[in-house]
Amino acid sequence: MLLLHGSGLQNARFTLQAEGIRITRTQAAPNGHWAFLWLPGRSSPNASP
Repeated sequence: MLLLHGSGLQNARFTLQAEGIRITRTQAAPNGHWAFLWLPGRSSPNASP
């Protein structure tokens, strides 16, 4: 998951230019300041729960 911060994100469209990676889901906050992007993949072995 990727968290983006900005303004006007509630109506934004997101794209990636990376082979083998795609956005599977998006969710923006009603105020447009935050957007979550779900990307498929595994967790990092160094990630903490």
